[in-house]
Amino acid sequence: MAIVDIRDRVGKNRPQSSRRVEIPTLIDTAAINIASGDSALFVKTPKGFVHEGTDVLLLTAEGGTATIDIGDTTDPDGLLDGGNLNGALGLVARAGTEAYVAGKPLSEKELYVLANNALDAAKFLVILRGYINDDVV
Repeated sequence: MAIVDIRDRVGKNRPQSSRRVEIPTLIDTAAINIASGDSALFVKTPKGFVHEGTDVLLLTAEGGTATIDIGDTTDPDGLLDGGNLNGALGLVARAGTEAYVAGKPLSEKELYVLANNALDAAKFLVILRGYINDDVV
């Protein structure tokens, strides 16, 4: 069996310029309240963004029943379904019913937090993880 060295050929047939990115957004509902049932636009993803994951880090608990969904106008809970903002501080658990899995193109998408309950005290960080695909036109 022969071993072929292809290192000098990799990437020469087509440009490979994807870049990993994290898009963090701090949301402080003590500063900007979100009424129950309202959606708040929090980010527009960059051109070529491909979603690999969404993390929500709870920094300050709401102090009462408080869940959120995160998604777009097509699927309001596509990234997070029923995240509890009144639980333990740290990473917010997923429901497991989110539709947008790793590899979902979300180029230039407006993303929203949907408050399932009124929010006036919670502080949380939404971190979108993915990469930029420069081949997107």
